[in-house]
Amino acid sequence: MPVTPPQSTADLRQTGGGEHHTLGLGPVLDELRRQRRPRVLDLGPALGTSVEFLAGYSVQLFIADLYRSMRSSTGQLPTDAARLQRALEDQLPVPEEGPFDLVLAWDLLNYFATDQLEVLGQHLGGLCRPGGQLFALVATRGSISDRPMNFEIVARDLLRWVNTAATERASPCYHETALERVLDAFAVQTSFLLRNGMQEYIFTRRVSHPTLPPRTAGR
Repeated sequence: MPVTPPQSTADLRQTGGGEHHTLGLGPVLDELRRQRRPRVLDLGPALGTSVEFLAGYSVQLFIADLYRSMRSSTGQLPTDAARLQRALEDQLPVPEEGPFDLVLAWDLLNYFATDQLEVLGQHLGGLCRPGGQLFALVATRGSISDRPMNFEIVARDLLRWVNTAATERASPCYHETALERVLDAFAVQTSFLLRNGMQEYIFTRRVSHPTLPPRTAGR
């Protein structure tokens, strides 16, 4: 399958967006087809094209826009593990209807430090059913946009992205072994290294990890 040529950092700032062929989304969508009324958690913003596209898979879609909703007044994520866990519980409560079959994390993992990723991974693991999937794009180059980009599903093999930040930050460049260590509720099922500097990961939620119970009223 063809992959679009890489765009330079200057190109990202100048155009503010573009499209790239995705190798990992297709297998994830194929798995959704096997589920009856699959439940999908999108950790990015609500984007019309994605919502319309996923509607064709008869999904129950939940949208969180997690990074933007969790940042404090300083523009940073909580660094203390207990505060971060409370924020995740507030933004991503356990749905009474049951666990998710798929979590779309997009490029969110790039914006969590290692200790923050451990907390995030544990919480997401508790929200997913055993065997459920986590789809993520991880940067492999030295710099990333200062905040997560917006990703929109155009087709099963095509994503549209929009960079809304004018500045950049250093990329953590997480490797597969590090991701599996901090996201220990998940195992890497497969990954695809793209020419645009992103590596697409499909994680599978381990059977041994417990699902979180629904939050009780008044908690």
